[in-house]
Amino acid sequence: AGTFFIHTLGCPKNEADSDEFAGVLVSGGWSVACSAADADLLLLNSCAFLRSAVEESVDTLLGAISWKLERDGRTLILAGCLPGRFGYTLDGELAQVDCVIGPADTDGLRDFLGLPRRYSSCAPSAPASLTNRYLKIAEGCSNNCFYCTIPVIRGPFVPEGRERILDTAAALVDQGASEIGIVAQDTARWTDSDACFTDLVGTLTLRWPDVWWRTYYLHPARFPFELLDLMSNRDNLMPYIDIPVQHFDPRVLAEMGRPYGPEDLLRIARAIDDSEPRVAVRATVIAGYPGEDDRAFELLTGFLGDWVSLRHLVCFPYSPEEGTRQFEKGDAARAGPSVIHDRMMALSSIGDVSQQQWCETLLGEEIEVLLDDDMSGHSRYDAPFVDGSCSFDGAVGRPGQVVRAVVESCSGADMAARLKAD
Repeated sequence: AGTFFIHTLGCPKNEADSDEFAGVLVSGGWSVACSAADADLLLLNSCAFLRSAVEESVDTLLGAISWKLERDGRTLILAGCLPGRFGYTLDGELAQVDCVIGPADTDGLRDFLGLPRRYSSCAPSAPASLTNRYLKIAEGCSNNCFYCTIPVIRGPFVPEGRERILDTAAALVDQGASEIGIVAQDTARWTDSDACFTDLVGTLTLRWPDVWWRTYYLHPARFPFELLDLMSNRDNLMPYIDIPVQHFDPRVLAEMGRPYGPEDLLRIARAIDDSEPRVAVRATVIAGYPGEDDRAFELLTGFLGDWVSLRHLVCFPYSPEEGTRQFEKGDAARAGPSVIHDRMMALSSIGDVSQQQWCETLLGEEIEVLLDDDMSGHSRYDAPFVDGSCSFDGAVGRPGQVVRAVVESCSGADMAARLKAD
């Protein structure tokens, strides 16, 4: 054994997988290095959800191969979604890779290291990642949306057992987590015996009341309305909804294979808008999907523009991905690049207006901020690393500490604040 470094690309689910890989390595006697340059073993946990992510993963892999060739005795492992989607053998350009394993394949890592197959706790996959961690409660997805590669990469939806989830959560808390994000590809689908997703969240928030809990990836077809009630009763459950809307036009939703319609989305939006305390929404949409005409796009922008709770709008241009049903159908009805560009700009403007409206209500307000370093952090309305940050003029505390602050200015979702005087 020696030192290891894990380079993680992609989403929070990959971050959770990297912590599991780190747990295996630590159990085998390895210790985490501060950088790849200091490591004897480099594990690249790759992303391959979209073509752009594949290209980034391949470029990073080429850099990792160069890293290995710089010094004798180094070990290189390729893990995650890139081999999960395409499959790789250790020949040709990958001759310098010592091991290839798919997403969350801790057994494959144990086999390579000569360790017995058994459950091991997660560990921080990077020296500075103690404060904000992720708890993955399921693997894979069974929705089979026509544009999506996730079922190809990660297989069907398989929920993790409740007790294993609680054991992992306990380990994250013991390791110093101040905020834990609950993740899966379709989190609200989770069940175990008679317990549903909201039951699980209720247990986690009650058992660890000093930890901030945040939920991600709430599919509209299974939106857990009871979670809004739990947010009003549990101060440590963040008033934050991450929802992959994708579209609002019924015909485009049907073309996507999304099993809900505009009436369902309106019901969800109204419930969130009526919630107390106020809830922040992070919505994901796709622009330029085959069959999206001007009328369909107007319906989407109208819905988003009227959504009072919308704080973060994430827009993706449609990307035809090999292995998906939409790719096999072809995309003759897909809008041209200039049209897609204009639609992306229109959606970006809606996002800007939503953030400005939030800013107007937050200016001068007292908020809680979880510090990510001594001079900045994130609010209850913002997920760490992906949404807005809140900065201070100087050091106000230690990472992981929650401070009370008054918002003084905003730029998009980013805020500047001063520490509230006692």
